[in-house]
Amino acid sequence: MIITNSRLKLLITAVLLSLGLLLIMFSIVSTAGEILEKQTGSLFEISNISAITDDTNRFSDPNWSPNGKKISFAASANSGVWVIDSDGKNLRNLTKEAWSGWRHIWISNSVIVFHCRYPYGKSAQSYLKSVNVNSGKIESLLKSKSLTPPILTSKGNVFTKNRELKRNYFIDEDGKANKAKKEEFVFYLDNNLRLLMFNPDGAESKYISQDEKMVDYFEVSPEGTSIIYSSMETIFIYNIANGTKTKLGIGSRPSWSPDGKYIVYTVIYEKSNGEDNSDIFVMKVDGSEKTQLTSTIDEVEYSPRWSPVGNKITFYSGVTGKIYTADIKKHR
Repeated sequence: MIITNSRLKLLITAVLLSLGLLLIMFSIVSTAGEILEKQTGSLFEISNISAITDDTNRFSDPNWSPNGKKISFAASANSGVWVIDSDGKNLRNLTKEAWSGWRHIWISNSVIVFHCRYPYGKSAQSYLKSVNVNSGKIESLLKSKSLTPPILTSKGNVFTKNRELKRNYFIDEDGKANKAKKEEFVFYLDNNLRLLMFNPDGAESKYISQDEKMVDYFEVSPEGTSIIYSSMETIFIYNIANGTKTKLGIGSRPSWSPDGKYIVYTVIYEKSNGEDNSDIFVMKVDGSEKTQLTSTIDEVEYSPRWSPVGNKITFYSGVTGKIYTADIKKHR
């Protein structure tokens, strides 16, 4: 049989396409369900990605203890607070109250403050409680029909607002509620998920995210001078001193590095079948040098958090509900 130039070209093209398809299929099989490291920038790299929980329970929103030795997280539907050693040992359930896992905060290496609400309906009451991580003892701090979840102020103190009585409180390290101090800026979300800032001494509230709807997360910088937040898959930074706001780019659930120079965050992609996929990135505080840290197929890595020491991150899988840790190292 005589093969013409055109037929030869078609044959070569078919072979190359077949090889490419095999490579794609192999890639999918080898990476599906596995979280892999991938560095596409020059800022940081991660290694030793490990699941510290199994798929017996589904968890979300991990938080480091101040000394970095433990990690707390929310149970499915925020129905409780769990804690585990950072090496994956000693998994324990601390609370089971409704919504207690949502925005819980460490106030010391042994005490977590959380918000819960029950029973359901018009008679529901809001509670602010603390739990001792070592003993498991739970104490009720405040009770009202309308308490905000615990919030960190610009100076790193824990704050809650009693909307019913129009009073503001700080929670001390020993878990006691006191009236709000002055000269500390507080950030919280209104009922429409817009971000506000106010001074607890009575200064007028100011909308930070007036133009952005549905703020899903915010976090004050370690030095208390700026706040980062995400809205509709976009990350912003707000300078508290001069009131300027800067758009940093696509992403959600941003979190500060301990030195306040970098931000770790999630970027979510929508696949052709309509399902979500995501990876973890890091960037400088000015939005430059964006570096992709993970590369996965059919996986949703979410809510990354930097350890207090700065040598690790934690995050959770939106697919399996597992909590992960990874070593993170700066290139230069």
